[in-house]
Amino acid sequence: MIVRPSVLQVIGLLAIAAAACAPQVVTPTASPSAVSSADAPVGSPRASTTASAATGTLVVNHASRDRAVFIEGARSFVLVRNADKEVVAERGLDYGDNERALISELPAASYEIVSYLQGCSGSCQSLDPPTERCARTVSVRPAERTRVKVTAQGDRPCRIKVIIPWSQVRVNCGELRRPGCLVAAKRLRKLFDTRNDHKSVAAVAVRRGGYTVTFDDGTAISGDAARSEV
Repeated sequence: MIVRPSVLQVIGLLAIAAAACAPQVVTPTASPSAVSSADAPVGSPRASTTASAATGTLVVNHASRDRAVFIEGARSFVLVRNADKEVVAERGLDYGDNERALISELPAASYEIVSYLQGCSGSCQSLDPPTERCARTVSVRPAERTRVKVTAQGDRPCRIKVIIPWSQVRVNCGELRRPGCLVAAKRLRKLFDTRNDHKSVAAVAVRRGGYTVTFDDGTAISGDAARSEV
């Protein structure tokens, strides 16, 4: 006995066969590492891709020498300006006051330090035009402390000195024995820091019969060790 399939059964078998032979479409799932920072939710570590600028510390010691008499008083000012001439830090003090420090955390860059005096007219609520101005450019390096001393002098332009720690002074002993050379270098540093108090010694080279002292502004002094105070 031959069993003939019905029309509906034939259609059903053809549909099953077509489904089995059709290619499967797989939708890929993105792994966490494939998610871009733009797709990351706000507040996640990947949402903030810009690192903060490296910063350093600028310490300005502000002092005055009472070389001139201001009958009505005076004010001494220190400004720190960036490359765009914007004032990023400032301090004022009465002329003759004890030394004060202006400490600023700043992005690593070059800055101009400006200082000047303004005499009081009647009272220090009203000031005369700036006078005895001085200025100097200094560099603030990442994760380092830059120390500067500003001295107002009243009857002459102020002085700005970059203070270099002894640990950062470059010492060249040449052929000399190092212990004796280091002693001579320290004495030379003290001598020239005292005589040139608007500068700071950055390097000392001691050799037989002579020496060279280099200041932080790039200038240098050479001499005969036998005739110096070393």
